Amino acid sequence: RDREREAGEERAVVINEAFARKFQLGPNPLGRHMTMGETKKGTALDLEIVGLVKDARYSDVKEKAPPQFYLPYQRDKNLRSASVYVASNVPPETIIGAIRQRVAQLDPNLPLEDLRTLDEQVRVNVAPDRTISILTMLFGGLATLLAMIGLYGVLAYNVERRTREIGIRQALGADAASVRWLVLGEVGRLVGLGVIIGIPLALALSRWTRSLLYRLADTDSLGTALLAALTLAAIAALAGALPARRAAAIDPMTALRHD
Repeated sequence: RDREREAGEERAVVINEAFARKFQLGPNPLGRHMTMGETKKGTALDLEIVGLVKDARYSDVKEKAPPQFYLPYQRDKNLRSASVYVASNVPPETIIGAIRQRVAQLDPNLPLEDLRTLDEQVRVNVAPDRTISILTMLFGGLATLLAMIGLYGVLAYNVERRTREIGIRQALGADAASVRWLVLGEVGRLVGLGVIIGIPLALALSRWTRSLLYRLADTDSLGTALLAALTLAAIAALAGALPARRAAAIDPMTALRHD
């Protein structure tokens, strides 16, 4: 009887929902039979499906759960390691020591490696993505700083080039506020053009970035694009404030004599 029971256990297999969908096993695949490897005419279906479990990501949290089936570990004669998950209602840090003691009681020669919580495992899995995101933020900040410096240089040069025009406007009655708005209006046009071109491109590229980042939703991409547009608008206004102030302070007589 023990041999019959062991043989029955060896023939048992548990599949996940993705496996059932891929092979069209229907909503209740229990009791159906399958086998591993290539099948030929007359091949015995020596595995019986005895359980159906929900999909679980296997090795990458960003990828969809692959079709999988699970065998009793006694069936694998070449098994060298196994992963065991422990569910508990208490904080994981309080039971790690108890787990080590229990395993040592069961088998003192059994090594226990990579003991960590599920949250830690997820952090390890997404560590490369986190590194990429940090580097992206650093380079994005550097690019923003360079854009601010470049915009300031362009506006300062433009004010210098239009000094005579600004003097004529002031001589005809333009006040300091209108001169400032003249310079800031150019900033607004540059920012508006950048927003009109940049946001659609950012939303189009978000389809690609969603495949690289974990749990990135469509609303995240839109919110990020709008936040970036507002940030760049504020930076552009700050970069244009000093040239606008300098333009408003130009003496009309000096400006008219400017070559």
